[in-house]
Amino acid sequence: MNASPDNGTKGIGAHMPMPDGGIEAKDAGRRTAKSGSVRVRSHTPLVFEKLCIQRHAPWLYREMMDPSNRYLILPNVHINTEVDFEAWLLSQCRSNYLEFYVVHASDTGKPVGFVYAYDYRPDDGHCRICVHIAHGYRSTGAGALAAAHFIGLLFRSYSLRKVYSAVYGFNTASLQGNMKAGFVEEARLPEYRYYEGKYWDLVLCSMSREAYQGRLARYDERFFPRA
Repeated sequence: MNASPDNGTKGIGAHMPMPDGGIEAKDAGRRTAKSGSVRVRSHTPLVFEKLCIQRHAPWLYREMMDPSNRYLILPNVHINTEVDFEAWLLSQCRSNYLEFYVVHASDTGKPVGFVYAYDYRPDDGHCRICVHIAHGYRSTGAGALAAAHFIGLLFRSYSLRKVYSAVYGFNTASLQGNMKAGFVEEARLPEYRYYEGKYWDLVLCSMSREAYQGRLARYDERFFPRA
C-alpha cells in the first residue's frame, strides 16, 4: 500500500496539532485477529499523530529519501537537503495532502511509519491513500492495523464512496497485502514505471465503504476503540 506515484489536490495545515496522547491501538501485541485470508498480529501498540513539520520532518526526510524506500514513495522528487525537504513537504500540505499522520510505537515513542491521503475528489467521492511502514516493523501487523484505522478515519470524516491505492507491479508485497485486506484491482496502466531495467505496470486498487465495513472495520474497532 505504499506507492504514491501521482500527486494531486487538497491539503492539510503544515503544523496540525496532535491529539492529546495520540490515537492509540489498544491490546495490540496480545491479540491475533483472523478473517478469511487476513491475519493481524501486531506486537507494537500504535499511536497516530497528525503531521507537524517541525517535529516530524527530520525523520520523514531520512525515511523518504532512503534509497530502499524512495522508489516506492517519491519516484519523481529529487531533494538533497532537509531544508529543501521541509519546503517541499509544506507545499504538499498546502496543495496535495488531505490527511497525514505519523505512526508511532506507544511504548518507545519511535516512529514506525506514516499514512496519508491525497488526490481527494469530493464531488466524485474518493481519494488515494499511502501506507508506509519502516524497516524493522514490517511483517508485524503494524501496516494492516495502520491501514484499517486510517481508512476508517477517512470514511468517518469524509463523504467517500471508496479509497484507492496505487501500487507498482514490482511491489508484490504491497499488492498481496492489498488483496488480502479486501482491495480489488480496478485498473492497470501498462509499463508505467521504469525500474531496474524494466517497465512495470501501475495497478490501481480500490476499497469501497461497504467492503471496509465487511472486512477491516472490525480491526479498527478492536484495536482503536473509541470512547
